[in-house]
Formats: sequence, structure tokens, C-alpha cells
Amino acid sequence: MLNISNVGAGIAHIQKVTLSQKGEGIITYEQFEGAIMTGRMRLWSELTETSSSGYLRAGESIVPVSYRMGAAEADLRSYLRGEWGRPVDQVNVEVCYCSVFEDCWSVNYLDKKVPRVVQSCGVADEIEDVFQNFIDQKAAKRLDEQ
Repeated sequence: MLNISNVGAGIAHIQKVTLSQKGEGIITYEQFEGAIMTGRMRLWSELTETSSSGYLRAGESIVPVSYRMGAAEADLRSYLRGEWGRPVDQVNVEVCYCSVFEDCWSVNYLDKKVPRVVQSCGVADEIEDVFQNFIDQKAAKRLDEQ
């Protein structure tokens, strides 16, 4: 499960969410799934997903991706113990968000530091949401297969 929380005092407008592994961008859902679990675990898991961008009130959280492991729970324990390599090896989530006053910050998981002030989260009014991109990629693939 990936959880994005607003621990601040006001509304956060999440405008950019990106993923990387070992410094390389993760842009496809196949890359993401390969970075976080084995193929065998993915076959036994049930995916729940949603976009990660938008407004998040103080104290609220969003879970853009969650896997229910079911029958693969023993595999999950082995994976988390590192029996098949280092789990979630250097996977980073970077979130850029702005206040209603258009002050912006960026935070990333691997830094383990407080958010840093940034000028903006990118092009004005353009949202970059890797999890929504994954949903769109899967929908396009299903249409292509029909």
C-alpha cells in the first residue's frame, strides 16, 4: 500500500506525483509492478488504485495503489525478509503540492527530510500524476486487446 498524507495545517493541492527507482523514472505500470513485487506475487494479488492528484484536506490521506495479497501472504513475508532480493529496492515517490496561496513544496520518500520550498510544481494548471497515467495505460491496453 502506498499512502500519501497531508500532515500540514491547510489544504494541499497535489499537482505532481512521480516515481523512480535507483534514480531512473518509472513511467509504466509494468515498471512499477516489477519494482515493488515479484511476478508470482502480482498474480496472486488484488489491485485497488486511484489517482493521487487533487486537493487533500489537512489530516486526510489518499491511497493511490494498494495490493491485497491473499494466497501470496507467505510469499510476501519471504519477499519482505529479502529472500528474493532487496524489497522495494530504492523506489522513490516524489510529491509536489501547493497551498491555496500558491506556495509550493516538494517532498520525496527516500530523502526522509521535511518538504523543501519550490517555485512551482511545473507548468501552471498541468497535473502530472503517475498513478493516473498507470490507470490510463491499463485502460488503453484493454481497448487495444479488444
